[in-house]
Amino acid sequence: MTPDAFAEASSTAASGERRSLEPLRALIVDDDEFDRMTVKRMMLSAGFAVKAEECESAAAALRLLETEPFDLVLLDFNLNLPTYDGLYVVRQSRSRGVRVPVVVLTGQDNAEVAVELMKAGASDYLAKSSLSPARLGHALRSVLRIHRLEEEARAAHEALRASEELNHSVLAASADCIKILDVSGRLLSLSQAGQCMLEIEDLAAVVGTDWLDFWKDADRTAAAAALERARAGEPGRFVGHCPSMKGKSLWWDVVLTPIRGADGRPEKILCVSRDVTELKRRESFEQQLVGIVSHDLRNPLNAILVSADVLLRNGGLDERTTKSMNRIRSAGQRAARMIRDLLDFTRARLGGGIPIARAPADLASVCGHVIEEVALAWPDRKVVSTLPARLEACVDADRISQVLTNLLANALQYSPAGTDVTAALSEVGGSAVLDIHNQGAPIPADFLPKLFEPLQRAAATYDRASRSIGLGLYIVKQLVRAHSGSIEVISTAEAGTTFTVRLPLTGMA
Repeated sequence: MTPDAFAEASSTAASGERRSLEPLRALIVDDDEFDRMTVKRMMLSAGFAVKAEECESAAAALRLLETEPFDLVLLDFNLNLPTYDGLYVVRQSRSRGVRVPVVVLTGQDNAEVAVELMKAGASDYLAKSSLSPARLGHALRSVLRIHRLEEEARAAHEALRASEELNHSVLAASADCIKILDVSGRLLSLSQAGQCMLEIEDLAAVVGTDWLDFWKDADRTAAAAALERARAGEPGRFVGHCPSMKGKSLWWDVVLTPIRGADGRPEKILCVSRDVTELKRRESFEQQLVGIVSHDLRNPLNAILVSADVLLRNGGLDERTTKSMNRIRSAGQRAARMIRDLLDFTRARLGGGIPIARAPADLASVCGHVIEEVALAWPDRKVVSTLPARLEACVDADRISQVLTNLLANALQYSPAGTDVTAALSEVGGSAVLDIHNQGAPIPADFLPKLFEPLQRAAATYDRASRSIGLGLYIVKQLVRAHSGSIEVISTAEAGTTFTVRLPLTGMA
C-alpha cells in the first residue's frame, strides 16, 4: 500500500467510532512502522480496545509467540523479503504448536498466495489496498469467533478424551463385570474383568447382541423388568443365574443404571454385575441344612408329643407329674411351631415358595377356631373378635390359620398386659379383609421397611416365653403372597398398631 493510501485510511480511522470495552492483546508484525500504526488505528476505529505489541522481523515474532499470550496476530506477508515472509512465520508458528489466529495483510491480492497461507494455517488473508476499519473489524470479529468455537470444541474433545481414559481406567481396575448397553438393551462394551469372568474369548462375537439373551426363564423375566426400569430413568436391580460361555455356573447381583444425555433422557445403560456365586452357595447350604435338621427333628418331637398326650389322657398321674407332662407338651408344641417356621422359611428362601392347597372354606369359621385356640394359650389376655356369620373363600385353611395365629401372637406379645387385642373380618370389594389391632408403643418408623424380613424384631427385648426366632411375620407375608393377597401395617402412638391382610375370595389375584 502506498503512503497516500495509508494516510487516507488513517484519516478514516480517526472518525471517532464507538470503541468496544473488550481488551484485545494483539501482535502486529510489520517492518514498516507507519503500516503498524495505521493497522492499530483501524482496529481502534473498528471498536476494539487494543493492547498491541509490535515487532519488525520474523524471528522476533516467533520468539514473542512462543513466550507471550496473544489473542490475535496481524502479519505483513512481505515481511523481511526475500529470506523470510509471512508464510514462513505462519508455518513456523503452527509447527511449534501456536494456535493464535493469524490474519495476513499483503500489498498484493494474489489468490495463489492466499491458498498457500490458508493451507499453512492462516486464519484470513486481506489486501492492504482495500483495507478499511469496517472490513478489518468484520474480518477480525469473524476470525476471533471461529477461533473461540474451535477452542471450545478442542476443549470439549480433550475433556471427552480424558473422561474416556478415566472410564477405561475404572473399567480396567474394577473386579466387577461392567457392561454398557444401548437403550434397547444391546451390548456396546464389556470390561476386561467381565470378559474374563464370563470366559468370552472373542469379544466381537457378543458386542451388539441382546443382553437379555444372557438370561433364561425366570431370570430373564427379572432382567427384563430391571432393564425396563433403567429405560424409564430409574435404577433396576435383581439377582440371577447366568453361566459363563463355557458353562461355569455363576450367580450375579445386577444393577442397571441409566446414563442420561444432554436432554436428561436415558441414552445408554450402565450394567454392573457382581459375582455372588460363593454367597449363593453358602446360602443354599445353610438353607438346606436348616431344612434337613428341621425335618429330622419332627419325628422325635412327634413321639414326645404323642407320648405326653397318651399319658395325660390315660390319667392316674399325681398332680406334680401332671404339671410336668403339661409343661412337656407345651414346650413340645412351641418347638413344633419353631420347626414348622424353619421349614417354611427354608422353602421360601430356596425359591420354591411355601406350598398351599386351596379349597372352599368358611373364613369366619376358620378365624373363630383360631381365636379360641389363641385365647386358651393366653388365658390372662382378651381377644375381641368381629366376624361375619359366613365368608366363603377359596384358600388353604390351615395356612390362613397359621397367618392369623402368628398375627395374634405378635399382637399379644407386643401389647401391654390388661389391654385387648381385636380381630375383625369383613368382605370389601370381592376380597376378605382381616384386621388385627393392638395398643401399645408403635413400631419404630425406621424399622417398618424391614418388618417382614426374616430374623427381625421390632422390640429391643426378647420374650423368652415365646421362643420366637424372628420368622413369624416373614412367613405371614409369604403365605399371604402365596394366596395372591397383600399385607400392610399402620402403627402410631395414638392409634396403636394394625396389621391388615387382604385375600381374594376366589383365589385369583
